[in-house]
Amino acid sequence: MMAPTKSEGSTPSERLVARLCEQTFLGFWSYANTFRDQGGPKELCDLTVVCDNHILLFSDKSCAFPDTGNVKLDWSRWFRKTVSESARQLIGAERWLNQHPDRVYLDNKCTEPLPVSLPDIATCRFHRIVVALGAQDCCRQHRGGSGSLSLSPAIVGRAHYDLQAFDVQPFAVGSVGADARYFHVLDDFTLPLILKELDTVTDLVSYLEFKEALFQSNKIGHVAGEENLLGLFLSRYVHTGDWRTLLSEAKDGALVHVGDGPWDLVTETDWYRESRRTLQPSYIWDHIIQEFATHAFAGTLVQGSPETVTANEQIFRCMAKEPRWARAFLAAKMYERWTHGTKDRVDYRVVASPSLLDTLYVFVFVPNAFPSVTEYRQARQQYLRDYCFLVASKHRRYRRVLGIASEAGEEPYRTFDVVILEGDRWTPEMESSAADIQKELEVSGEGPVHRFTDRPLLPPTRIATELASHHQSASRVKVGRNEPCPCGSGKKFKRCCLRRPR
Repeated sequence: MMAPTKSEGSTPSERLVARLCEQTFLGFWSYANTFRDQGGPKELCDLTVVCDNHILLFSDKSCAFPDTGNVKLDWSRWFRKTVSESARQLIGAERWLNQHPDRVYLDNKCTEPLPVSLPDIATCRFHRIVVALGAQDCCRQHRGGSGSLSLSPAIVGRAHYDLQAFDVQPFAVGSVGADARYFHVLDDFTLPLILKELDTVTDLVSYLEFKEALFQSNKIGHVAGEENLLGLFLSRYVHTGDWRTLLSEAKDGALVHVGDGPWDLVTETDWYRESRRTLQPSYIWDHIIQEFATHAFAGTLVQGSPETVTANEQIFRCMAKEPRWARAFLAAKMYERWTHGTKDRVDYRVVASPSLLDTLYVFVFVPNAFPSVTEYRQARQQYLRDYCFLVASKHRRYRRVLGIASEAGEEPYRTFDVVILEGDRWTPEMESSAADIQKELEVSGEGPVHRFTDRPLLPPTRIATELASHHQSASRVKVGRNEPCPCGSGKKFKRCCLRRPR
């Protein structure tokens, strides 16, 4: 069976987005330049991400910022060419997926279907992401800082660009559409930053949901560059695991204003540098997934592996759903056994997923004492299936057991086998098979289950207190109707951000 071919993007900006998304979402879930067969091939959007019940749609536009000498006119023209055009493409893509989820393809001949299973459209969650590139230098020139666009929910729809009807605010983005759909607008600075800091599908979706909820709460006033909102979210999310606390702290009647500072405050601390160092081993988790994705698309998986990309995606989906902090814990448990394990016998370790309550991981380490690589891999795959089956029989409250096998002891180069068992129905025949495996392996399968009980990964430091203080004193303000608007326009609050033009 011929493996499907993925696009790497057809323009420089599309290739940038595709490369960043491949690193964040990994190979089974990120697809550039997807198509629909609408009486002939037509591009769906620039990049489609599907993982579990989340669909992330990216539309990319890179346009040079005009220079007429009238910054409001230049902003209006640039916004319509980039943000407005991308938003229209995303609306069309979402409509098509709602109506024809089975007619999405990887190629412009519409012969290679999207190899990942789309979720039930009735329960899936769409995330619309506009990538608008080209304004950073002009934004930095006029406003200083990083050159990232500011966020202002009071700006809605045509108020972004209609110079006849509204006092347009250059380099500020609010609610792009006039309906309830929210569009995330990422620019030259925030696109690589956010995909680097939130480089798992779960972490990124958590941030997108936090931002959408914050905008819909009517509690956010003005954000001076999205990196500052990211700074508040990232530091608090690492420590609490629940971004909703940021929303609950914004009391009714008060607007949250985020000025410059939170992002720099985060990145300049020892806490941030230490957290990045602590999370670094977690990327072995990504490496395992990406190795299988690469071989699945190339058609070079070893004998005994599922043959199709679709079948492999279903196996690795739960691994991809683990957030970064959970991957760090799981990787640490593997590293411990690699370092302290033995090379002369089969060993295993059972670890409960820190974030998926219905999932157990079984790490199996098999010494290579076989005459050929083929025999070794076949034997290791059998050990892996047997250990996972035995552990599943002893821990039935878990619906899913995923096993990862590798070489025993320290090795300069590692290979991996992965298997997944799902379901909670046990027959007498299965009971008998588990008993036979237990007798043959001479292990009970009832050993200790390693659990994550020490959140956060790092002890809280002064960063949490400093951010809370900064947020309280400089970011949350109750503004009177006749006071100057905190966005800096010079107008009264009631005539600026308090208004919500439609």
